[in-house]
Amino acid sequence: MKKTNMNTVQIFFSSSNYYVPFLSVAIESLVNNISPSRKYNITILNHEISKENKEIIKKYYKKGNVKINFFDVSEIINLYKFNFYTYGHVSIETYFKLLIPVLFKKYPKCLFFDSDLVFLKDINDLFMEDLGKYALGATHCCLISGLYNYDQTLKHYINNTLGLKNVDNYCQGGVLMFNTNKWNKMNISNILLDSVRKNNFKFVDQCAINKFFNGNLKFLDQKWNYETKQRGFAPAYKLTDTKILNIHQNAKKEPYIIHYSGKHKPWLYPDEEFADIWWQYARKTPFYEEILTRMIQYQSNNENMQNNAVTPLRNELTKIHFPNINNRFIANEYNTKLNYVLEHMFLFKWIKFKYKIEKALSFGEKHERYKRKYKNVKQLIKDAKQLKKQFLNFNY
Repeated sequence: MKKTNMNTVQIFFSSSNYYVPFLSVAIESLVNNISPSRKYNITILNHEISKENKEIIKKYYKKGNVKINFFDVSEIINLYKFNFYTYGHVSIETYFKLLIPVLFKKYPKCLFFDSDLVFLKDINDLFMEDLGKYALGATHCCLISGLYNYDQTLKHYINNTLGLKNVDNYCQGGVLMFNTNKWNKMNISNILLDSVRKNNFKFVDQCAINKFFNGNLKFLDQKWNYETKQRGFAPAYKLTDTKILNIHQNAKKEPYIIHYSGKHKPWLYPDEEFADIWWQYARKTPFYEEILTRMIQYQSNNENMQNNAVTPLRNELTKIHFPNINNRFIANEYNTKLNYVLEHMFLFKWIKFKYKIEKALSFGEKHERYKRKYKNVKQLIKDAKQLKKQFLNFNY
């Protein structure tokens, strides 16, 4: 395959302030798999990231061959009237990618990545691929095939609203390569922005891209965008067409990028496919403790996960904070949990107060449920304080 020679790898992300900890995991994995002989320019499109978080990212990932920039798109949002449709875990930042070829015309080629992924290979290898006659490079969206066969409403939407007669041509929007010259000659950014302005697409900008290109793009090696088969996709995955199924399963054998594209993110569901790899990089970031705190908050507030919340958290904590689990201070699983409570006492007191209020304002089964939660966290705090006293009274 013909390759192009570029001096600096141009990489783009978009992120909200809330998403910065997860973005840092993506950057951590990226810089851990790059060549020392190449230069990498990382630009983060944003409109609300705090000065503090920007400084943390820049300082922590400062390397001789890596440069990180933050590009504020606030004025552009106002100019293009970014009041577009969003849903669930998808935010307004997903549309920023459509502006890259317009805002950065000086770069003949650009790579864009979602922030919910990890890199396992030098991204320069992807950057050197030649797009040839195409304005865009992307991978197949393998998971859509099963959903297409599973849901007749979705099939009708893809065939008629998007105009795709072959679902195999549907691409995934989380890993993209832009040929900026060809893109701008065709005025694609304005066309796509106008399209998302007029339609509430099911998968937002990704559907706009598919409606416009309709398979007329360069399909990249699927290894550069292996989408994890999360629990939400399990029923439909069995109905995936054989051709796409083979592409997806072959990519899984040696993925270059692992993409956690569904709503069951590894930072909330650490038992999902390849979540362990995501956590390996998360531990190295400056936001690791914040990520852990968010996970326990989510699990403690989600009654469907309540019974399973302790196990993944225990595994994560014992691997990092308490490697010698058999010592006399942490004799069992419960003590491990109590040590976590001691380290995050303010958080657990806040949770206790929250359950107390919810208990007082609820009735019937809901009241009983919050009553149990309040009692449990109250006992945890009490036992944790008792354990602390034992430590203080221990004679060496």
